[in-house]
Amino acid sequence: PLLTPADRPRPRPLPRAAQVFWRVTALNPCGAGTASGVYDLTVSNALCWQPSLAIPDDPDVSDTRSIVGLSGSITDLDLVLRATHTWVGDMIFRLVHVDTATTVTLIDRPGSCGNNDFDVLLNDEGTYGTVESACNASPPAVSGNRTPNNPLSAFDTQSIGGSWRLECSDQAGQDVGSLQEWCLQATGVVDSLLFADDYEFGSTGRWSAVGF
Repeated sequence: PLLTPADRPRPRPLPRAAQVFWRVTALNPCGAGTASGVYDLTVSNALCWQPSLAIPDDPDVSDTRSIVGLSGSITDLDLVLRATHTWVGDMIFRLVHVDTATTVTLIDRPGSCGNNDFDVLLNDEGTYGTVESACNASPPAVSGNRTPNNPLSAFDTQSIGGSWRLECSDQAGQDVGSLQEWCLQATGVVDSLLFADDYEFGSTGRWSAVGF
């Protein structure tokens, strides 16, 4: 069947870090069909962006993203960083919550390491040691679940909403790279309902289909 724009579900974010179940039931003027089997998926609690932002020797660069539709105060915040660079010891990364001006330097020229690339979870409870001590011989040089140079707990009690900026600073010449992806993983965040118009409660009173 064809649905008018008013009939279509208006999607909302799925609840994060949760297992979600659904099934499908067909409706037409003759009534409802048999419900499908139950399916499920587990939703990540990560908000991710893939800017593919070039990191030159100079000037510094940054990627700013706005988060809307989420509520609740952060109780724990982690950051996933994926970036290419041919001398990771050149790099400084800072996370800024623009709305509060809170700034945390996460990585600060780790160990003057001359090896390549970042693929790391920055986590105050990291189990692989400090990011400063990371220097794998094979890429990525900085990897694992590591504690940042300064704690992300500086953002605790703040709202996840608003603008966030990841700043990238190359402190030496010759070697360059690219910011491939960064993700915020926040605990304590609540999403809106998946659908509007009572769909999630099984009520079809506000739904109709046309074009059979």
